[in-house]
Amino acid sequence: MAQLPAPQVKTPQTSVPKNVDMKNRTGLPFLSPANQDKYLSLDTKVEVMILDCKLQEVDQTKKVYSPVLLKISIANTTMLYGLSLKNPNYERLVQIFGSDSDAWSGKKFNMTLDKDKFDEKIWIRVEAIPVTKKAA
Repeated sequence: MAQLPAPQVKTPQTSVPKNVDMKNRTGLPFLSPANQDKYLSLDTKVEVMILDCKLQEVDQTKKVYSPVLLKISIANTTMLYGLSLKNPNYERLVQIFGSDSDAWSGKKFNMTLDKDKFDEKIWIRVEAIPVTKKAA
């Protein structure tokens, strides 16, 4: 069982690790402010499935911006979604799925874009998929 660290003080963060050179990077793309409009829109919820969850080693000599890395399926595309421990979305996902990262694989949640009412910045927001009760 891989125990995830507790969420830290909330501060909005972008989801692309600062130490990743996006122009020369190979492999799966990151869901980022540069491409989020291709997969998400304001006030429209998109179902996302976690394919895998990786906790990156925190090296005190280097700044690891997104120690929690999710491999997700969104709109029939496999991508990476990095989360800092201060990201409110990380806190929400821990509340929804618990702190055992091994249990996150195969779980689904909703993702949408949210516009801040004050500064009008657009942020990715995650939330639980509402549970619907079956009629008896």
